[in-house]
Amino acid sequence: GYRRIIEIIDEQPGTAAAIVGCDDIAAQVVVAVVDEAACTLADVLDRRLVAGTIGRVASATVDEVSLIMAPLLGWDDERRRREVAFEIDRRAALDTGWRTVASRTA
Repeated sequence: GYRRIIEIIDEQPGTAAAIVGCDDIAAQVVVAVVDEAACTLADVLDRRLVAGTIGRVASATVDEVSLIMAPLLGWDDERRRREVAFEIDRRAALDTGWRTVASRTA
């Protein structure tokens, strides 16, 4: 909860910074990954932060969250970029409607 977030901020003051495009902070991402075993961008954005629950998530937000998650999960830059691309593509598909005309008639 909030006490753990405060502990992380006390240990690493930079984690109090707001994530671009939302009101969540970096410490929340740390808690999600370290304490709650979140391991995908979707899990963090949609289930652990407010950002994914109130509307579209900006690509810059996805990227910034990935930068916080990457060292915690051992992602190198190539893996981080793949995770970001996958999440942005997933969100685009959701925004446009994942069902096509062909799949509706099948």
